[in-house]
Amino acid sequence: MQRFYEPRGDTNAKVLTIHALDDGLVLPENETKYRQAFEAAGRADQLVQLSTTQGGHCGFIAELFAAIPALTAWIEHGEKPSTAALMSACPAPACSFTDAEPGPWGRKVAERAQKGVAIDSLVCSGLDGDCPSDASCDLAAGHCAAD
Repeated sequence: MQRFYEPRGDTNAKVLTIHALDDGLVLPENETKYRQAFEAAGRADQLVQLSTTQGGHCGFIAELFAAIPALTAWIEHGEKPSTAALMSACPAPACSFTDAEPGPWGRKVAERAQKGVAIDSLVCSGLDGDCPSDASCDLAAGHCAAD
């Protein structure tokens, strides 16, 4: 999976992610790329991304406990979670939800060619580093295209 996986956002499931902006192991900018995949698949309405100001890698347990009922309500009743609702359900200092978002993908991590992954399966939004150096972003398609 590590060698050939590229998120496509092509799912019928509702997806909720939580990422700490201070995560030094898995860069929060990965959330930007994940959102691009859902947008390119036409399924952006099935993704909710939440951020916390602290917790590093997997150190935001209170936020996870607050998010589970929100995800359940989305699945069972169509009540899409929001940062504001979760901040209200679990206010600081217990939880550290924030409206702040990670920066663009290409600013920290330039996309690279991946053995076994077709260039045109990589999603992009036109930012520097969105596509490998031998490709450019086809904005109409939302995918990289070989030069």
